[in-house]
Amino acid sequence: MDKGALAMAPWAGYRIDKPKEKVADRKAQKVAGFTPAEVKAILAHVAATAHADTADHWLPMLSAYSGARREELGQLRVEDVMTSGNIPALRITDEGEDQKVNNAHSLRTIPVPLACIERGFLEFVPRRRQAGRTTIPSSLCRGYIWSEREDSNLRPPAPEAMACPLYRALEHWRFTKEVLVFSFII
Repeated sequence: MDKGALAMAPWAGYRIDKPKEKVADRKAQKVAGFTPAEVKAILAHVAATAHADTADHWLPMLSAYSGARREELGQLRVEDVMTSGNIPALRITDEGEDQKVNNAHSLRTIPVPLACIERGFLEFVPRRRQAGRTTIPSSLCRGYIWSEREDSNLRPPAPEAMACPLYRALEHWRFTKEVLVFSFII
């Protein structure tokens, strides 16, 4: 017998007794999206309480209309808002030192949602640039919630924050088909 070789397979006879799960059952356990009434209430709250010169105003709206992940939007840099052809777009990338994506398929360029353009997002980005900011939120906020109110720092979300509709909003927009398809709800 060679050094280091085993006489028999160490896992021979071992069996995992885990019941097989149907994909449909796993999908049913995933995050649920919002109802049209919740969509309307959340975005009305954001529009009424967050100043249009802050990421607190734009990130929930971008999330609602684009379906991008919270972390993807939270790490957007000013230079990631670009024009592709004649179409204003957001570049979801991991090119920046602090930028990450889930997988290769997450690297993409998506159009800036029309609702955000109509509300002034494309005017917000140059103001951000003129103010010397390099990111859309104040700082990179992967895995954190941001706040530009009262100079608070980025912080991990507290359990009570995760129950808050606005925090939940950023996580659950991706699963709300009504927002992505029927943007006239708002």
